[in-house]
Amino acid sequence: MTYSFARIFVLAFAMLAFMAPHAKADTPIGVIDLAKIIETSAAGKDLQAKFKTRKEAVQKEVTAFEADLKSKEQTLAKDSKSMDQKAFMDKKAGFEKDLKKKREDVLSKNIALEKSKNDALKTIQSKVAQICADIAEQKKIQVILDRGAVVIAQQSLDITADVIKKLDETLKTVDLK
Repeated sequence: MTYSFARIFVLAFAMLAFMAPHAKADTPIGVIDLAKIIETSAAGKDLQAKFKTRKEAVQKEVTAFEADLKSKEQTLAKDSKSMDQKAFMDKKAGFEKDLKKKREDVLSKNIALEKSKNDALKTIQSKVAQICADIAEQKKIQVILDRGAVVIAQQSLDITADVIKKLDETLKTVDLK
């Protein structure tokens, strides 16, 4: 039974192979490395520097908060011996409320920072797409693929350097809101 199924499968595959339209062998294609473009272009470097600065500012805020938190926790532990139970519980509840609020604040800042980074990346990617369209028109390229979608390609198909050059001419900085 499996032998006949395998035979039918092979025959069906052979029929499809003969019936499939043949791809045009001289279809001009191009390949870009979007990750390299974002990493090495002026706009990409600008974005990375701005993001790093903002991320470090948030981290400094977190570090300062953690130091303050540790101090308050030690004070609370020390005061617990001299306070009555209700006063201690009230102070502890206030401490936990502040802790929760600060965690939410840090989380919202990190989310906003990531959203800003993604928006800036979209700006760069949009400009890259526009540049690729221009290069495709100039060089009569019909398909441009990202390096991540290509297993092997001749170096002559890579237009990454051209894209970076034009991107650096047209977009030097991006806003990180």
